[in-house]
Amino acid sequence: MNKATASSEEQGTIYQLRIQSAIVLLLSVTLIILWVQVSDLLDNLDRLARENAYVSVSGWDLPTIVVMPCFFGIIYGLFLRLFNKATSARISKTMSICLFFAGSAVVARLVYGFMLSSFMANHGYSFCQSYTSPSIYARQVYVRDEGYCVPHTGVIRRDILAWLDQQYLPNKPLNPAAVREQVAVILAASDAER
Repeated sequence: MNKATASSEEQGTIYQLRIQSAIVLLLSVTLIILWVQVSDLLDNLDRLARENAYVSVSGWDLPTIVVMPCFFGIIYGLFLRLFNKATSARISKTMSICLFFAGSAVVARLVYGFMLSSFMANHGYSFCQSYTSPSIYARQVYVRDEGYCVPHTGVIRRDILAWLDQQYLPNKPLNPAAVREQVAVILAASDAER
């Protein structure tokens, strides 16, 4: 065995390890994202069906699910490279499918984003800015009764939403005055901690 053959075998082994690492990493991240988005979407659909006090909805749930075949297509392309089955026709077809789903996700995001507010309003929910995080990808919080949305409570919004979850009873809506009282208690406790 000469130096050139040994070097090409090492390069081949290193190349295969890189592709295998990329496959494992991309597959892991894709499955985690898919799991999180699907579970959040199902959780919020359950909240909506139970007429919970609030629903936190992301405009990215559905588009993320729509774009997943694109990531699986990239993983498929990497498998083709790993087993030396990648032809330009296969890669081209895989990329066409990926681009189709990526474009579909953009369209789904636009349509879903515009329809979300009216969909929630049709189900009796109104947007609550005070309980919605200011970050760009944050879930928007919609409350069943506008009286549940207490202004200037962003600092304790997680505590309020956790309390609302604990208070849920089917067919027995909360009194907005009780929510305001609990917000005052949580605010006082938060101020005392500082």
